[in-house]
Amino acid sequence: DCKGFFEGKTVADLGSGTGLTSVAAALFGASLIICSDGCELVVDLARDNLNYACKGLKQIVQGQRREGFGQDDGEQHEFDQQSSLEAANFWIGKSEIRARKYLWGDGSIISELDNFGDKDKQYSLSKGNILESSSKTTKSGEELKAMSLSQHHFDIILVSDCVLPKLYPIGPLVDAIDELSGPNTLSLLSYEQRYYPEFDPKEEFCRLATLRNLVVRTVPQEELDPIYSAEDIEIWEVRRT
Repeated sequence: DCKGFFEGKTVADLGSGTGLTSVAAALFGASLIICSDGCELVVDLARDNLNYACKGLKQIVQGQRREGFGQDDGEQHEFDQQSSLEAANFWIGKSEIRARKYLWGDGSIISELDNFGDKDKQYSLSKGNILESSSKTTKSGEELKAMSLSQHHFDIILVSDCVLPKLYPIGPLVDAIDELSGPNTLSLLSYEQRYYPEFDPKEEFCRLATLRNLVVRTVPQEELDPIYSAEDIEIWEVRRT
């Protein structure tokens, strides 16, 4: 159930390219999606596509983020022509998408989580963990520490066809997943099996992940969608050990 899986979650889309994966996450109800790529030209392309997607879906494109967590007033908002797409945030329903340049592991998109939420509440970024400032519920020190840590990590990380050492070094990708992952983060990667003469990309990814206390699980073929799957494309789940 993709709707239930993404509902209310924060998502980091790495190497997003055209931005299609980010749009899909928004349609499935993610609360915040950071659509990222390391090339500014590609990020510009993603912004254009997000703009078209929002208009095509008759949703919201705006230069400034609305106040409130996932607030939706039901009105259509026209994009401010005085603002560039570079400064725009995009809304599909209650899902906010931000397109950003991100060099894997450079720490730049962690700050996107700092201004997410409204003025009166602190939101942990794991679904269902909400601490209201007016709440009378007493939290233990360990609970508060865990919630504070979760605010600086994403719930879900998406990586589509980026384990490709001919084009991208694997180390920085693992660094990025490590940097953005908290104790409950789930990373989902698609990996197309290709020959690389210097080393096996999957083995190298798993080796580097282990050094960062990350565990990689290859999803069995029988657990994948019977239609939207291929024998030479694997789906990996990466979690903190």
